[in-house]
Amino acid sequence: ARTLRQSDPQRALSLLQETRKRVESSGLEPTSRDQLLRRVDRALFETQQFIEQNLPRIELTERNQQVRGEIEREQNLKLEKQEKLAVMVDKFNKLMDEQRYAEAEVVAKKVEELDPNNPMAGQLNWYAKFVRRDMLNRRLRADKEDGYWLAMHRVDELSTPYDDNNPLQFGPVQDWSQLSERRRRMFRRDRRRTEREIEIEQKLKTPVGSLRYTNAPLHEVLKDLSTLAEVNIHLDPQGLAEEAVTPDTPINFEVRSEIMLKSVLHLILEPLHLDYVIKDEVLKITSEQLTEGEVFPIVYSVGDLVVPIPNFTPSTRMGLAGALHNAMGDAGLGGGAFFGGGGSSPMAVVASTDGTRSNAAINPGVLAQMSASGATPS
Repeated sequence: ARTLRQSDPQRALSLLQETRKRVESSGLEPTSRDQLLRRVDRALFETQQFIEQNLPRIELTERNQQVRGEIEREQNLKLEKQEKLAVMVDKFNKLMDEQRYAEAEVVAKKVEELDPNNPMAGQLNWYAKFVRRDMLNRRLRADKEDGYWLAMHRVDELSTPYDDNNPLQFGPVQDWSQLSERRRRMFRRDRRRTEREIEIEQKLKTPVGSLRYTNAPLHEVLKDLSTLAEVNIHLDPQGLAEEAVTPDTPINFEVRSEIMLKSVLHLILEPLHLDYVIKDEVLKITSEQLTEGEVFPIVYSVGDLVVPIPNFTPSTRMGLAGALHNAMGDAGLGGGAFFGGGGSSPMAVVASTDGTRSNAAINPGVLAQMSASGATPS
């Protein structure tokens, strides 16, 4: 404590106070303890007097130490920031050398976030943007030049005339066959099905004959048919439950001549209000209501229904209206009557009894006879 009194009196005072507490709580004899306490109290008194006598100098020293501590902390933070900046700048330069401009721009933004007041941070960010955009512009100019040259080169190639020594080629026949096959598959109505499902549909036409079942369970009958036609048949529990049918439902069926498998299935399933549907590459046996609920989209080719517009000018003589006009003209009913043209009126046709054309006026004598006979409404 006496050694620290000159350099750090506050710490010396704290040390003496802590020593006095330790002496008081020690298990020494009262005589020895009191002697030690008197020595500690004398040292405390001297230290307190020293602090009171040198208080301005002590406060100045403490303030100087505090300022020096803050300066040291700021310097340490600044050095740490500079070290981080140096590492990030080295990484930025390496990325720029490797032409990884987008990643370098990300590093430049981190540098700017770390030290926004540093002019170098903003310079790195702008430099990365400039180099990346310049690279994109150069690439775009190169692509435009290559595209323009390729287009003009194709024009020059197409300007080469054909002669007998270099005839026009339409490609291998195999390619055209594949195109035709793809076109047929595209317009095929059952293209929603897989190859396996199409095969099952073909096997439904398998002839089956000489069948006889007497109180045979439904699942055994279907198992025999599945073996005969080599088709996977699946019983739908939900569909059977809706019609109160179980796999053990007895079946009585007999056929002597050969009929197709689908006819046999209809004859067996119809009395049970069941039906079959090809789904999930199996022949599923389910209720009639569930089979009716199986909906799917089918795209039809309507190319034959497209009516070209001559000269892109709409007219009443085109499409369905034109067909109706031509039909009435062929029937001798005056094709233009319904479309604002000439010809006899429909009323004239009704009023004419001898098949000859007439005008729309009705003979009053005929009306009088009809009225007298009660043929006209009152």
